[in-house]
Amino acid sequence: MAGLPTWSIGQSASASFAIRYSPLARTGALGFIAQDLAAARDDMTDPQRDLQTYVARALDQFHRKNGRHPQGDLELAVAVVDWVATVMRHPAFYPEDPGLPRLYPQAPSTRYDTFVGEAVRILNYTLAFDPADTANWPSPLCTQQNFAAAGMLNVLGLHARLVEVEGHTGLEYYSFAHYKWIWADATYNEHYESARGEPLGVLELNRLTLHGGIEKVRAIKHGYPTADFRSNTFLQSSPHGFRQYAAMLYMNNFAGNGRHLNKFHTVVYSPEPPAGYRPLPGEILNFDRLVDSGGWFQWPKTDNPESLDTPIGRLAVFDGLIPGVVGVSFRLRCYLPYTQRFEARMDDGPWTAVENLALAENGPILSAPIVAPWNGGRVAVRAVDNVGNATLPILIDMKP
Repeated sequence: MAGLPTWSIGQSASASFAIRYSPLARTGALGFIAQDLAAARDDMTDPQRDLQTYVARALDQFHRKNGRHPQGDLELAVAVVDWVATVMRHPAFYPEDPGLPRLYPQAPSTRYDTFVGEAVRILNYTLAFDPADTANWPSPLCTQQNFAAAGMLNVLGLHARLVEVEGHTGLEYYSFAHYKWIWADATYNEHYESARGEPLGVLELNRLTLHGGIEKVRAIKHGYPTADFRSNTFLQSSPHGFRQYAAMLYMNNFAGNGRHLNKFHTVVYSPEPPAGYRPLPGEILNFDRLVDSGGWFQWPKTDNPESLDTPIGRLAVFDGLIPGVVGVSFRLRCYLPYTQRFEARMDDGPWTAVENLALAENGPILSAPIVAPWNGGRVAVRAVDNVGNATLPILIDMKP
């Protein structure tokens, strides 16, 4: 095909190949309608670039706290959710001591209902109030906080989605360092780590809740509200809060889209608790409760968490690899939203574009045929989006 490097060598009788690393074993059954991150950086509904100003303030706050700039996407997410938690105080946490009377109205301002998904309008409205004016504070709740944080992460080139757990709506962002979704909540202002120090997403937190190990998860607090009081940590206030969850599948909120969108939730639930599940005292074990019970009753439902685990940073080989005279031909299935090009490299050589896409779309998409030559050594292939995010590459060892 046009644009492919002219790799060619005759196939010998002993030629062989092997996929050394194929990172995608399965994919989410339900699509994720992601934000075009290039549009988020040039939002026509934010002519004054207010959201970019707020992002800069969040990064500056991180620098003042830590004496350095954020390193990697996890620290970028920490900077954003920490700043949002600080400037958009949730009424349940002020003052932080739950034993003291609450000082803010507990119901949010109804104006927030008109800002669905639009981070800059949520922030502009909230920041017009003085947090010291407790009687008139608009009392943003978890949904408004995490929508604001999601928009700021989009400006930083990271995809984000809201996730509803039991009694709370939090946030996950997609890490192109860990190639998975990671929980980073702007309400409790925390993320979670395993005992080994690995950041966790809701898929893992759900498994640990159902199959044992959630008690070993560590809450990493970023600031206000601190962990000085147990209820200021979600897993302390809701130890089994991840036993069911619902990911928001439509997060394309810039360019004027936010006000027109509704949530679409598919609930991950356990129809029957696993045999090893250890219920909390007084916990009702029937997870799938009727609408009049006060439990979770949203539809549609799935008992397969992987169906919502959209692998936007990973690739799959589509329909096998076909050996030929000059090498091995294959196509890639790509789940990276707004992919701009496919790239390949041989051994430690430079990345070379093998296909440039005329139109960057949400995806998933199929590449044109790609040829890995027999003399290519270790061939790596990946996809790159329109702001520079790259998928985890697939590696193919070629042996002439």
